[in-house]
Amino acid sequence: MIGSRLGRTARGVRSCKRKLNSLISFLHHQRRRWLEGLLRKKKGPRFPFKWRLQKTMKCRRNM
Repeated sequence: MIGSRLGRTARGVRSCKRKLNSLISFLHHQRRRWLEGLLRKKKGPRFPFKWRLQKTMKCRRNM
């Protein structure tokens, strides 16, 4: 009984995590598109380079 309960909770957590991840990635995508639109209106084509630089810095920090 205990094993089955553990399995069920683990599965539930996994599905919950998947849902959360998909939601977060979707929101991040939306916000990025929105920010890109805003910055394109303001600054023009200088923006993507800076954004790419920030992204690589984040990756390095995670490593």
